[in-house]
Amino acid sequence: MNQYVKTSIVAASIALFGAFLCRADQTNLVQNLSLRLGGIEQGSTQTNRNIVRTSADPVRVGTSEVIQQLGTTTGHSFSDQAILVLVTPLPGGIPAIVIRDGTSAVDVSSFFVYEIKTGFVSSSQSNLRSGRSSSTDFSVQRLALVDSANYPALTLHFDVQGIAVDTTTTGPNAAPRVELDASVSGWGDQSGKLLLLEGTFRVQGYSLEVVTSGPPPTV
Repeated sequence: MNQYVKTSIVAASIALFGAFLCRADQTNLVQNLSLRLGGIEQGSTQTNRNIVRTSADPVRVGTSEVIQQLGTTTGHSFSDQAILVLVTPLPGGIPAIVIRDGTSAVDVSSFFVYEIKTGFVSSSQSNLRSGRSSSTDFSVQRLALVDSANYPALTLHFDVQGIAVDTTTTGPNAAPRVELDASVSGWGDQSGKLLLLEGTFRVQGYSLEVVTSGPPPTV
């Protein structure tokens, strides 16, 4: 999995929380990962006298559907409060995608493919007096839900990509604000049926967590 967090943001984190990091075994940047896709799948064919009608049915693939699918495949029972998070060890570690449900956490990175498909087109603005700055990076990014070795095949897959807008705001006395919003389209399948999909995936939030034990269990 490619690095989600920009080097400049990691550097800002260390500058802001340097003394704290020195005392920690490991500090992770935790961000929420959400997905909202809609589309169509092949429907049924019905005959009414001399009229034959074949439908294209609407489908929805969101964060909750993905979590439910991963729970079924890995043998975990997640509640309705379960969320997907992106956990990046600082400084400059490899991000992991984790399902968190209360106090439990399960690393599901092996079921995802994430790629930055292009270079970046960037814009930025800085206030020399206040020390506040903002930057926006545009790129084409891909996110896919795939099967993982040693586990039963998923009944839901998707592969979407599109233009992602990665916005960062920093200030002298506050943690950076980081958001990635990607408008994507692509395809997938559910129980053997082709899905044509479009929608968004988002990475939001900026929370630093200190851990003194190993990473979440890998599935």
